[in-house]
Amino acid sequence: MALSLILGLIGLLPSLIWLTFFLFEDRHEPEPKLLLLSAFLLGGSMTFIAFFLQLFTQKVHLALGLGSNSVYLILTFALLEELLKFLVVFLLFYPIKAFDEPIDAMIYLISVSLGFAAVENIVYILKTGASQVGLETIVLRFMGATLLHALSSGIIGYAWGKTLAEKNKSWISLPEGLILGTIVHFFFNVAILRFGFTSYILLFLICVAFFVLLDFERLKTPINLIK
Repeated sequence: MALSLILGLIGLLPSLIWLTFFLFEDRHEPEPKLLLLSAFLLGGSMTFIAFFLQLFTQKVHLALGLGSNSVYLILTFALLEELLKFLVVFLLFYPIKAFDEPIDAMIYLISVSLGFAAVENIVYILKTGASQVGLETIVLRFMGATLLHALSSGIIGYAWGKTLAEKNKSWISLPEGLILGTIVHFFFNVAILRFGFTSYILLFLICVAFFVLLDFERLKTPINLIK
């Protein structure tokens, strides 16, 4: 029991570190902590919904004669996860009063995505077992899957925030952001399955992170939303 708790905390650590980083970037106009905690926990709960949806999708793909690791299945998995994370924020947080700036789209989506990644990490580490969990595993989860979730949702959050900042309230950027975030997620998953976690994948994530942080800075100007 104690060992499982320790492993669970290890799985939670990467998400907490990245969440602290992004919230520090938004320290001048912070969101209510209770809402951020709710977003994090709801993101974690979406992991289980995603699992059952992906299980059903996999059965459909296999019934159609497609492989269990086909690019179509990997793409569908990535799209399902990004849609679920977006819907949590759009349905539960966007309508509330505290969601009052374009940057909030990124903040809440990243919070949800890190909760999602936290549950994935905990399950992964518990399945791996204590004997195989070392510093390398933690680093790979920290710089790999956890960061990937934050970045892909951050891309979608920026596109959404951009539409909210525009006076004409054009939503054309949102589907573009959803497509781009899904493609980044898909590319990462395919690369991991084919090659493992290589220096090229790390470089790819660093490049994406650079642009996401630039997007974060662009949306930090406090512009009130008119709903």
